[in-house]
Formats: sequence, C-alpha cells, structure tokens
Amino acid sequence: MNVISTDMDITSEMKKDAETKAKEFLGHTEINEAEVSKQMKDYFDKKYQPNWHCVIGKNYFSSFSHEENTFIFFSVGQISILLYKLG
Repeated sequence: MNVISTDMDITSEMKKDAETKAKEFLGHTEINEAEVSKQMKDYFDKKYQPNWHCVIGKNYFSSFSHEENTFIFFSVGQISILLYKLG
C-alpha cells in the first residue's frame, strides 16, 4: 500500500507511527474503516497521551483545531486519514 502524506504538523516519530499503523490496520481485510479509526485513536492515546481523534474515509472535508505538533493528513491507497490531538 502506497502512503502519501499531504499535510502535517507532527513529529517525525509520530508520522512514522501513523503511516505504519494505518498500513498495518488497513491490511486486515476483515476490519472496516470505523474499526481502523478506533484502533488508530487507541494506539495514539496510549503512546502519546489522550485525546487523539481519527477520521477515515474516501470523501470528506474538515475544519478543526489541534495542539501544536499533533496533526497529520495522509492517504493509504484510496483511504484518507486525518489524525489530530485536541483536548
């Protein structure tokens, strides 16, 4: 699966984790996008402290606030992922 990061304000470690975990979670055919979103949030909450939010889909628009160095928007294949921390 090809990963393309298009916008970010995130550390290089978090970027690598986000891309690696997304590919891993999306690679399981029995898991749907809602489950992948929950797994990404849970992983980042545990590793980088709460309150992470994850939006996954093929077509959506967003406007949001985030904490400094805690935002990435990227695509894995045709699936877009928005991951950010707020709260």
